[in-house]
Amino acid sequence: MTRHQDERVPGDTRPIITVFGSSLPREGEPAYREAYEVGRRLAEAGYVLCNGGTGGTMHAAARGAREAGGRTIGITMDIYIGDAPNTWLDEEVRVADLFARLQRLILPASGFICLRGGSGTLAEWALTWTLLASGLIPPVPLILLGDEWGALLDLVRAKMINRERDWQFVRVARDVDEALALLRAGVPADQPPAPGSQPLG
Repeated sequence: MTRHQDERVPGDTRPIITVFGSSLPREGEPAYREAYEVGRRLAEAGYVLCNGGTGGTMHAAARGAREAGGRTIGITMDIYIGDAPNTWLDEEVRVADLFARLQRLILPASGFICLRGGSGTLAEWALTWTLLASGLIPPVPLILLGDEWGALLDLVRAKMINRERDWQFVRVARDVDEALALLRAGVPADQPPAPGSQPLG
């Protein structure tokens, strides 16, 4: 797979962090508040936020980032799954289908934070982990936020067929503070885009 770079604002070399999560949480719910805090903290740390651009935790993270003065990118589809694009996006990138959407979410990113979600979030995490473990994208932080992920990873490690070296590509953070610390350690906010990145076509 070819690594891409988004259509950046001229002179904007800030790393893009993709946040995966559920479209179901609504304002006032704990998962919404957590996603809002992730978006806010990413913006304050100097990162560009990318996500699926619709509702739930995507709405919350984009809102948190925008209200903190950050830049947001949403990758949406011609055929919507769930909510329409949210109003907190600086840039909406519209693609035809889910496969193109996954590419646009993963390939430009310099790091990932996975929130608690459903089957879609699991698919996004698993694909990203596979690409990292297979060396098909450069090694970047893949951070799973919340203790629930630890229980899932214990089950995967115990019951599935996997290689011990694959586990170096995934980290579990107990809270937002730890997630941002892990991210900063792997991706300084002033780090330029990966060498060889290509514009999205």
